[in-house]
Amino acid sequence: MGLSPKSNQQNNLKNWKDLDNVLQSAFKVQIKGEQPSATINPNEYEMSVQEIIDEGTKNGYNVKTHADGIHLVFH
Repeated sequence: MGLSPKSNQQNNLKNWKDLDNVLQSAFKVQIKGEQPSATINPNEYEMSVQEIIDEGTKNGYNVKTHADGIHLVFH
């Protein structure tokens, strides 16, 4: 099968809809004994880190910066 040709698009950043899909999928699944969570790399999104944190908090998520200082973790 092989690889698809390299995309020439330069703006492949994700948006609010993409983030919402990630969060809805992650929090839909329950694992016995574990709190649902999702970890994202905010550099993949067109929004700023602070915008993502503020919107997550406003919508009931507990959003923390991961220990690596890059990723955001939603609980």
